[in-house]
Amino acid sequence: MMHVQIKTFNEPGTYGPAGIYATATDAHTLVFCNLADHIGSLENVPGPEILIKADQYKKLTGPKVQFLDFAQPGQIISKDKAGQQLDAVPYLTAQDGPRYPQWPDVLPTAEPEGTAVIGIHPEKIGKICDIMNAGPLIFELRGPTRPIMAQYVNAEEHGTGRALIMPVMISGTWEQDREQATEKVSRAYQKAKDVKERTEGTTV
Repeated sequence: MMHVQIKTFNEPGTYGPAGIYATATDAHTLVFCNLADHIGSLENVPGPEILIKADQYKKLTGPKVQFLDFAQPGQIISKDKAGQQLDAVPYLTAQDGPRYPQWPDVLPTAEPEGTAVIGIHPEKIGKICDIMNAGPLIFELRGPTRPIMAQYVNAEEHGTGRALIMPVMISGTWEQDREQATEKVSRAYQKAKDVKERTEGTTV
């Protein structure tokens, strides 16, 4: 989407602990993080939700940014460790900007499950890796048609930011081929097991 959402959650939820979260989505991928993991102080945050244009949001995430100050209506002031202003970025309130999706509703709550085949668009997986490049990632697979959850291996070091990727739907032919291949392997395994048991049973 054209905007990044910054939203305050007063209670813990599927997204994690209570806090102020930054979220971006294009309807196929979703990335969200608790800003407390990345910014030392957030001052005078207005209302429960504001929207920032994506190209402007980048100005708030530089390596020198340590504080975000919302004291001036309609503007976010980024500051360095010494409190000196680095940049000023405009924002929209939820009432003034476009309607943002209720993204916590789509976060998976089911436990990960094994799957033999899952389709992932390389462009989407590459985008997630470009964004979440602070450290190694793990990908949880929740079935061939369920969302893929990406998060850092070491959350204490790299943060609790997470991403959601919708899988590519696989054709029925692929699924049929996979099932046939799985059945063939299973039969071969069982045959080898039977031979081994007979051989061990006749050994003196």
